[in-house]
Amino acid sequence: MLDEGPEHEYILFANANLYDLRSVFSAYCSDSNRRVHYCQWYAPSPSSARWPENHHRRHIAVAIREYAIRRCSPDWVLITSLFEGYGDDCVHSVDRAAGACPTAVIHYDLIPLIQADTYLKPQPGYASFYYSLLEELKQASLLLAISNYAAQEASESLGLAQERLRVISSACDTKLFSPEESDACLSPLLQELPKSGFILYSGAGDPRKNLKRLVQAFAKLSDQTQSFHPLLLVGKLCDEEVSDIHRLVASLRLNPKHVILAGYVDDLVLATLYRRASVFVLPSLHEGFGLPALEAMSCGGIVIGSNCTSIPEVIGDEEALFDPYDVDSIASVLMRALTDSDFQSRLRNNAPRRAALFSWSATAREALKALEDCRLHDFPTNLTSASDWSQITQEREQDYRALCCQVLQLSRSKRTFFGNAHYR
Repeated sequence: MLDEGPEHEYILFANANLYDLRSVFSAYCSDSNRRVHYCQWYAPSPSSARWPENHHRRHIAVAIREYAIRRCSPDWVLITSLFEGYGDDCVHSVDRAAGACPTAVIHYDLIPLIQADTYLKPQPGYASFYYSLLEELKQASLLLAISNYAAQEASESLGLAQERLRVISSACDTKLFSPEESDACLSPLLQELPKSGFILYSGAGDPRKNLKRLVQAFAKLSDQTQSFHPLLLVGKLCDEEVSDIHRLVASLRLNPKHVILAGYVDDLVLATLYRRASVFVLPSLHEGFGLPALEAMSCGGIVIGSNCTSIPEVIGDEEALFDPYDVDSIASVLMRALTDSDFQSRLRNNAPRRAALFSWSATAREALKALEDCRLHDFPTNLTSASDWSQITQEREQDYRALCCQVLQLSRSKRTFFGNAHYR
C-alpha cells in the first residue's frame, strides 16, 4: 500500500510490547520520507488474553490504544489481523467513542465460528476471546475480504450489509515462489525423494485440512503408483496429529516409506518441493483463500484441490477439483493428474495464467480504492474540526482526562491489579 498509494500519508502505529516495526519498514521511515510516520504506543504488560490475571491490564491497554489513535487524527484505521492477542501482548479494538475515526479490518475467514465444535467448544478461554473480537469485527466500518467466499461468509454468518464488504483478494511472494529453480536449496529432504516425483501437501494438520481422507485416497492408488509417487506431507503437525497419520497408514496397510511426514520446512525448500512435485493437492474442507495452491501454481506446478469454499477461486479449473468429503472423488482426480498427459499439460499451462491474476500490488490497490471510495461522510464521526489552537488544546485535555478516569475506574475494580502490572 505504501508503494501503490504514494499520494496518501501513512502512520505505522506500533505496540511497544511487540517487536520494533521500524526494522521492517526502514526503507520507508527515513527522515526524508514525510508521508510515512512511525508511532509507538505504550501499555501495561503482560496483556495476553489467555491468562485471567491479565484482563484488567488488557482493558487498560485497549483504552490507551484508542486514545493514542485519536490523538493521531487519522482518516482511517486499518487493522491487518484482528484476532490476535490470545497468546501474546497484541491488543486490538474498534473504537466506538465520539471522535473515533472509521476502522477497516482485513477479513480472512470465520472458520472457528462456523466449526465451533472443533475450534471453540474444547477451549472455553479461547472461545470467550474469539467471540469478544467477533463483536469488534461487527463494529468495523469496512471489511476487506481476501476472497469472494470470505466476503459471502461474513455476509451470511454475521449479517453484514454488502456495502460494508470489499474483496481485495490475496497473493504470495512471486520472487520466492516462481518456476525458476534455486541453486541455494540443498536440503537433505530433496536428496531422499524419488526422481520420479511425489504427491505433495503443504499445511497444518487440524481436522479441516482433511489429511485423513487424502491418505485414504492415496491408499486407493496402485502399489506401483504409490512407489513412484509417494505422498509427502509438509507442515508443522502436533504429536497427536502425527500419531493419527501413522495409525491410519498402518490400518490401511500402506508402506510407511510411501507416506512421508517431513514436518516444517522453510520457504526456500517449500518452493523447490512445489517445483519438483508430480502434483500438489489441497484437500481442505474450509479455506479463507487457499494460499498453498497459489504458491504451487506460482512455481508452475500441477495443482488439484477441493471444490468448496474459496479454493475454486484460486485454482480456476473445474476438472481439477474434487469433492473433499468423497475419498473416491479425491483418488480419481489425483490418479488423472498423475497419468493423463493431456490433463497434466493443461494444468501446467493453467498454473502461470492463474497465478498472474493474484499479486500484492493488485491487492494493495483494491484496499486503497475501497478506503478512498468510502469517504468519511459515509461513516459520520465527531472528529474535531476545530481550527483555534485553544479549542484544540481544550478538547485534547478533555479526552486525556476521560482516559485517566477510565483507567482509574478499571484499576479500582481489582485492587490487586497494580501489584502484578509492569509499566513500560
